[in-house]
Amino acid sequence: MSYKTIKKYNTMKKTTLILLALFAWVWQTNAQYFSEGFEGGTFPPTGWTLTQTNANQTWISYTDDAQEGTTSASCEYDSSLGAQDELLLSPVIDLTSASGQINLSFWFNMSYYWSVDPNDNYDLKVQATTDGGATFTDLWSEADYGTFTNWTWTNAMIDLSAYAGTNNLQIGFRYVGTDGAQAIIDNISIIDAAPEATFTANPDCANGQFSVDVNVTDFHGATSVTVSDDQGSTSQQLSAPGTVSFGPYASGTTVHYMVVNDQNNATFSQDFSYFCPATNDDCASAAALTLEQDAITTYTPVDNSTATFSGVPAPSCGSYNASGLTGDLWYAVTIPTGAQGVTFDVANVSGLTSVAGALYSGDCSNLVEVGCTEFSSGWPWTLTGLTQGDTYYLRVWDYNNDQTGSFDLGGFYTQYVNPEFTLTVSSPDCTNNVYSVDVEVTNLGGSSSVTIADDQGSTSQQLSAPGTVTFGTYPVGTNVTFTVTSDDNNTFTATNNIQYYCPPANDDCTSATVLGVDPTTCSTPIVGTNVGASDSGIPFPSCSSAYAYGTGGDVWFSVTVPASGSVSIETSQVSGSSVGDTVMAAYSGDCSNLVEIGCDDDGGPGLFSKIELTGQTAGEVLYIRVYEYGNNSFGEFNICAWDPDASSVEDNQIAGFKFYPNPVNHTLNLSAQNNIENVNIFNVTGQQVISVKPEATQTQIDMSKLQNGIYFVKAQINGEMTAFKVVKK
Repeated sequence: MSYKTIKKYNTMKKTTLILLALFAWVWQTNAQYFSEGFEGGTFPPTGWTLTQTNANQTWISYTDDAQEGTTSASCEYDSSLGAQDELLLSPVIDLTSASGQINLSFWFNMSYYWSVDPNDNYDLKVQATTDGGATFTDLWSEADYGTFTNWTWTNAMIDLSAYAGTNNLQIGFRYVGTDGAQAIIDNISIIDAAPEATFTANPDCANGQFSVDVNVTDFHGATSVTVSDDQGSTSQQLSAPGTVSFGPYASGTTVHYMVVNDQNNATFSQDFSYFCPATNDDCASAAALTLEQDAITTYTPVDNSTATFSGVPAPSCGSYNASGLTGDLWYAVTIPTGAQGVTFDVANVSGLTSVAGALYSGDCSNLVEVGCTEFSSGWPWTLTGLTQGDTYYLRVWDYNNDQTGSFDLGGFYTQYVNPEFTLTVSSPDCTNNVYSVDVEVTNLGGSSSVTIADDQGSTSQQLSAPGTVTFGTYPVGTNVTFTVTSDDNNTFTATNNIQYYCPPANDDCTSATVLGVDPTTCSTPIVGTNVGASDSGIPFPSCSSAYAYGTGGDVWFSVTVPASGSVSIETSQVSGSSVGDTVMAAYSGDCSNLVEIGCDDDGGPGLFSKIELTGQTAGEVLYIRVYEYGNNSFGEFNICAWDPDASSVEDNQIAGFKFYPNPVNHTLNLSAQNNIENVNIFNVTGQQVISVKPEATQTQIDMSKLQNGIYFVKAQINGEMTAFKVVKK
């Protein structure tokens, strides 16, 4: 989506250019003939005029965003899509004292998306008039600038040399378009054009110094310019564009240069500095990092302030940003004989939020990443499986390459590493509610043997080679912690835990729990659980997502549509349960051919679900699927079904039709003026319990075998339907 109104967080007050080893800051000092920053509190400012053609939107004073100060001028787009041609015209500007090149400078902030590409719905035009606005000359529009960033303050310069010496110039800022977007302007000035120059460093890092070529590229009307620095160097003069050299300076020195128009003192200024890169700035010049045994006793100090980018592709972590502020540093690490594991660590981090690192095998022309780490949680960083005797290359950098600072780096190797193992539930016995666990040790960590133990008092077991041992049984729901310890050096150990729950009885559609249907409102909810629930294999429903479905632990319920054809199903909180957010879907059909007919995420109380179905076939069985949003919280929840239209099934009588008694003990009597064609009786769950076709004006129905409760009766008489409730005692 491309916004049509600026977002405050895109506001930028100034622009800075930082070039890693090269730093430059540019500004100009010029004679100023006119300026407007819209800070005076009056709009239009004194002497300015506003021509408004659109009734809804035109130029206004704007305080939500300014290039500098607190106020700018803004023209919003008309959301009702009326045409706009809004002119903000400056007062008359006297340029009789101007000579040579003069520039109009202003800042603009608008949408490239809506004004240039892919849409050309509006324009910001800058125009000149010397006859009080009778005629205008187009000077500039945003398309002339080239590509610019949406909603970012951008400076534009327009050559006004043709108007030097005049006393009747007015500048107009015109917003033209339909269905465009906002445009903002600020800090308008007319100034002498200062000379322009570029700067190139000539490093002499062998001697820790650099010199600078100052290339004056444009005099902008001057017949001569003078170039000087703030380091005491002799100033130099040019009478035509060209290059002069200054220096040498010590590496890291910030030098302030000035290029001055000798005729009107218009000045171009720039700060420039150069840092000689670190000696281990790339892989080929990697510094040696010696691994100590068992612990780090001596760290290597690291400073990234002069690090540049090595050109090696970005690693897999650490948010490596090759266009950032600082680059990477390199170290060569040889793996000692007998090393089972290597650990790198950083300490005394200063000025940096986080240090990242990557380790590579191969050579500098063919590097292969073998590992990557980031954040303070990633250090110490242990790697196993490295080839003894081989040299690897360690690359370190500031996370995101946006800070300079220092840290200490070191590494050590061990003859042992922590063992590695996995846990798998083995042969769960849900009849007896117990389970076993297979412990597969995949790496002994250099030990001749390891010992495996649990925290449930089982007899420990030993392995002298990678393999699997079985523990258990444990009661279902028991959280069992396993520890695998090196028998050669018991400081090397690994721990993991596992917990298993048998799936609930309604874990899939075919074993759905039956929900009763309460009349009118939910009065008898039942408690469900998703503890141990597994994925039924049915795609997640339409109101959900892969994220919401998570690992897919769903449970199932069934409900029979009551006589009204309406049924509502709702989940709700069980006090103390960690389940607080559900997703629910309703299906017709059977478990082998389900058709989704309803879905809801948060329509019930809080974040629980509610589905309301109408127009369903009485007596049809529907399937209700419930799972916790994200499948990352487990526990109990309430679920309830009711017939919201039960109260509407009243005595809708046909003339001459009678039924009695009510309540009924044994026999229900029916009589009518015309033939009673069929009678159907349903219980409160919607299940049809009696169906008869009397084809007579009087009939008796035996209800003696029915359980006590409320029943719904539908009778068809001469093609007309009537419905009523009876109570069976």
